[in-house]
Amino acid sequence: MNFLEHAFDFNSKSGVSISTLTNQITSRLGQCDDNGEIETDITNKFEQKYDYAEMEGRLGPKKVVLHRNSGRGVFQLREADLEIESHSNFVSIRATNCVFKGKWMYEATLGTAGVMQIGWATMYCTFSDEEGVGDSPDSYAYDGGRIKKWCQACHTYGEKWAPGDVITCCIDLEQKEISYYRNGRYLGVAFKNIRVNTPGIAYFPGISLSLSERCSLNFGSTPFSYPVEGYLPLQCPPCYKDNNNNIIN
Repeated sequence: MNFLEHAFDFNSKSGVSISTLTNQITSRLGQCDDNGEIETDITNKFEQKYDYAEMEGRLGPKKVVLHRNSGRGVFQLREADLEIESHSNFVSIRATNCVFKGKWMYEATLGTAGVMQIGWATMYCTFSDEEGVGDSPDSYAYDGGRIKKWCQACHTYGEKWAPGDVITCCIDLEQKEISYYRNGRYLGVAFKNIRVNTPGIAYFPGISLSLSERCSLNFGSTPFSYPVEGYLPLQCPPCYKDNNNNIIN
């Protein structure tokens, strides 16, 4: 349970029971699995090729989607809550899962090419009608519409993006770095010395979009277009068993 206490700043020595602690964390995440219980680790493999050791450092349900209740603004979710379109001036939303150690990635496929801030944010990142991912401490974003990176202040970074581009968002919590790829081309390290190993600090995929912008997210439920060696998906990809009960991908 130590990693739960670390990522969400709880203390089991206070006498709080495990069930109470789990309920508190579930409330903070705002997302449960189909049984109404948060998935605190991936110990059962659930017929996937990744075992618990590889998934250590990830918190949340087995299935990773955009968390509707975390959203700010008027928006529409489609494609099993993996595609978002903004219907107000500025919309922000987090995914259901977070990470606090290891190396992780997800992909964003652009439906439009305007102002969007795509990246990572903690649960403490403030969403408003004017501020979103990259505008609060401990939140980081890339915006190819304006060719900027955002962490409270903005700086020139990356390339101008276009509709259909696949933006790969990588977080390395061992090296304390965040980097991006555009259609498989490395754009370089965007952020260094991000906060890690701090109680309460765990990073959710997050995105902010201006009016009428649209984007689809892939957290691993389908094969990545541009996998990055050494980085894990937030969701284990589907796999199947042959007639001999061997797992095939």
